Order: sequence, then C-alpha cells, then structure tokens
Amino acid sequence: QETYQSIQRAFTIGDERTTEQDVLFSIERLAMIAVRALSPGITDNYTAKICIRWLGVILGQLVTRDLSRHALGNLQGIVFNPAPFSLILDTAFVEIRHSANSPGIFICLLDTIDAVARCTRKAEYRRILRNHADYTWEETRRKLEGNDRQIVLERYLELVERLSNEDLSLIHISEPTRPY
Repeated sequence: QETYQSIQRAFTIGDERTTEQDVLFSIERLAMIAVRALSPGITDNYTAKICIRWLGVILGQLVTRDLSRHALGNLQGIVFNPAPFSLILDTAFVEIRHSANSPGIFICLLDTIDAVARCTRKAEYRRILRNHADYTWEETRRKLEGNDRQIVLERYLELVERLSNEDLSLIHISEPTRPY
C-alpha cells in the first residue's frame, strides 16, 4: 500500500501541459511572449530581450544534461523530455529570429547563443548552436543595412571565433544577464 501511494505521488496526470513537466512547453511560452512583444503593433524590445535571456537560462541548464535520455530526474520528480536539442533550439529561436527587426534583438540572440555554448563542450550542441548563429546572421543580412548590420556582423564574427575554439571556458547560467 505504501509503495503504491509513493508511485502514485511520483506522477501527475492531467489534460494540460505544465511547465514543471514539459521543458519544451516553457520554451514555447517564452518564445511566444517574445514574438508578441516584437509584433509591429507593440514593438517592445525590452520584453523580448528578457524572454530571450530567460530562454538562455533554460537552454544553458539543459545542455549540462544528457538529452538523449527520454526522462530527466530532479528533486521534484521525473520530467519527460523526448525532444532533441535541435528541436528545442528551433522552438526557442526560429520565430523570434523571424520577428526581429532591430540590431539589439539580433545581438541579444547571438549573446544568448554564446552564453549557452559556454555551458557545454558537446560538439553536437555547439554545432547546432553555430547553425543558429548562422541563421541569425542570415536574417540580419536580409533585414538590416549599414551600421546596424555592421554591429551585428562584428558580434556574429566574435561568436563564430569563440565557437570554433575548443578551449571554451565553461560557465553556469542561473539568472539572465541584464537585457540592454
């Protein structure tokens, strides 16, 4: 009887996704808020940057775990995570990148990719992060001109150099940096 109750307490079954048990759901929600903040009728870059930074916190913690397993354990229980890292990054960045129109947002995306890359030495994750840096630069080239484009290019080139460096110093992200 006691074992049965322990097992029953270990699971929560419901009709809706929760942020505690579905990492991708949290990422989708933050990305959606950022995209809405960047919509033409609102254009709230500050809110978008805060969301991007918090996405970096989540991603920075995820890359320290073995995402090839279908479940991750923590103090609150087991969280199922069947999503591959590439899908997680797509969910976090694609819509934001397509909605971005200012150098500050593109730089924030690149800085977040950089921060997440500094949390892992896994070559596969760094390759996927590099792809997203490349996609961010391509989107920048399509949308920005002149000095705005040049500022993002400089940050992109710094990131590309750092990602190619095998001795990338590892960091741990627990809070977002200030969204300047």
